[in-house]
Amino acid sequence: MKGHRYRVELSVDAIGNLIQELEDYKRNLDDRIKLFVERLAEVGIPVIETKIMQAQGDSNKDHDTDISVVSSGETTTATLILSGTDILFIEFPTGIYYNNTVHHPKAAEFGYGIGTYGRGQGLNPGYWWYKGEDEKYHFSRGTECTMPMYSASLEIIRQIETVAKEVFGNG
Repeated sequence: MKGHRYRVELSVDAIGNLIQELEDYKRNLDDRIKLFVERLAEVGIPVIETKIMQAQGDSNKDHDTDISVVSSGETTTATLILSGTDILFIEFPTGIYYNNTVHHPKAAEFGYGIGTYGRGQGLNPGYWWYKGEDEKYHFSRGTECTMPMYSASLEIIRQIETVAKEVFGNG
């Protein structure tokens, strides 16, 4: 990206104009930074949607995605939020039937490895039964681990330069 150069005459009016120009640039830069951070979070949403819809198994795929952008002082933070009843079962593996070759890179860190939920029934090679909130027994083979949030984070990292050029590239 190009750097900005300013030439100014040494007069009160010229310096005053330069100060105004720099303040305008700073305001514009703050807006662009906020837009940059928000756009990066937006990059993750289609990845999340695709990964959730790809997941095989019996988990509820109903979910909401949202972005929270907070600017305070010199810091702008965006949080990509995914909520739903069974989202953890889609993010992390819940049974080996669908996940004998898939391993979430963060599973051990968060304590969500295959078979760690409930009574470890997800380690059964085929299926298991569990008692639901409705007090009835349900058949399950678990849910395929498609890692919507982890995959979104990788895509965000991959798109940083592209989004930066898109937001800041026009000078």
